[in-house]
Amino acid sequence: MSSSNDPETAAVTVKFHDVSALHLKCFGGGLTQFMDLIATRIDNGLDRIRYELRDVEEEKISFYFFSFCTTVQKV
Repeated sequence: MSSSNDPETAAVTVKFHDVSALHLKCFGGGLTQFMDLIATRIDNGLDRIRYELRDVEEEKISFYFFSFCTTVQKV
């Protein structure tokens, strides 16, 4: 997340647990931004797969994961 002079600005960190089927496209070689990420709950009974995260706009990243945790820090 970019920094700002706004005192209400916060940085959000998300850690994904038990990641599988990671797909990256056009990643690296400089700044890579994700503009529209979506996480979808998957209820098909697969072991250790509960969610899918993917980049809707340019399909630069997608993966499955079981759980996640977040932290918010004032910048």
